[in-house]
Amino acid sequence: FFFQAEDGIRDAQESRGPGDVYKRQLPAERLLSNELMAARGTVRSALTILEEQGLLQRGPGRIRYVRCIRGQRVGILNRTIAVITRISLLDHNRITPTSEQRQLHDTFLSCLDERGFAALFVGYQRWLETKGRDLIRIKPAGVAVICDATWDENEIACLHLMRNEGIPFVVFGNAPALHAFDRISPDHASGSRDVTQWLISQGCRRILRFWVGHKWWLDERDAGYKQAITEAGLEEITPLRIPCLPETGNDREAFTQRMRIVAGFLPEYLTDSQPIDGLLVTTDGYAYIMAAALRLFGKVPNRDIWIGGYDHYWWPSPDAEFEPCGAAVTIDKRYDRIAAAMIDLLQERMDGRLPMSPQLRLVKGDLIELHSVKQKINFYPTRCHT
Repeated sequence: FFFQAEDGIRDAQESRGPGDVYKRQLPAERLLSNELMAARGTVRSALTILEEQGLLQRGPGRIRYVRCIRGQRVGILNRTIAVITRISLLDHNRITPTSEQRQLHDTFLSCLDERGFAALFVGYQRWLETKGRDLIRIKPAGVAVICDATWDENEIACLHLMRNEGIPFVVFGNAPALHAFDRISPDHASGSRDVTQWLISQGCRRILRFWVGHKWWLDERDAGYKQAITEAGLEEITPLRIPCLPETGNDREAFTQRMRIVAGFLPEYLTDSQPIDGLLVTTDGYAYIMAAALRLFGKVPNRDIWIGGYDHYWWPSPDAEFEPCGAAVTIDKRYDRIAAAMIDLLQERMDGRLPMSPQLRLVKGDLIELHSVKQKINFYPTRCHT
């Protein structure tokens, strides 16, 4: 019904002037029921809902018209944001509430509701398969892409198509391929600078970056580290980069395997004439692996060598079962702020208050000292004996 209403509106807009009220008569309930193979009562209920939303107007007798005023959007689509996500309603409850994907998904929907918007879920795979044509046909007020993607040529082509069709949208992330579009991203440089400065305040002078993978945001984290090191007058250490760590399971054997891989890279940094006294790890989960690796060399983590994490994702990590010490400090990226910033930027684009050039807004996170947090919530005592 929404598709039919929108089609009728577009047909009428081609031949009318500003401010005109357009009307296109719908078939009778009986004909709609036969065409859609739906019960008359079901069709009547749906039509009543569309009337209440302002998409249909009742005429004499049982006649109904598709209705729109040129220059205005009518009904629920006026306040509908299409949300492109990898989380379906079926697997929503199977994804831990602490996962970053779930955090952004839930906080964004909550923020939409607070602002009075309706959400139209669009599955990521469906969006790719249709190349965004569903959204072009529906024409929601705006689109938010909140899923994590590789941003290959097919994904970027979908974004270009939406932009060419005049659909306002905002994307989460700041990968180089996204620089042509409106986007909101965590301020990774600022967060990395804050963690590095905290390590320096603990007396660290030789801080090593332990990066797993080659993500765009690690380049931004590098920039923050370098800024803090330069400001403190310290020497920058070339980062230790490894392509990946095997994800073979969450049991002790898998943890030990990952720990020994990491330990194999450490001797040159621990036996040097100027050994390291601080570490930045890619994310909080890797802090447990690093801490266990340091113990193999007789180092006490967060005493002999401080560990700085990222993502405020330490407490759900399965590796905490096998190593009681994780990161001493981390960054909470504050998905509530990110969600609000995405909606603000999208609203401004929808209202025509932005220049044509793509906009980037960075959201600063919060520095969290985890050793004090863990003490307050009494997190570790039962796990230290595992």
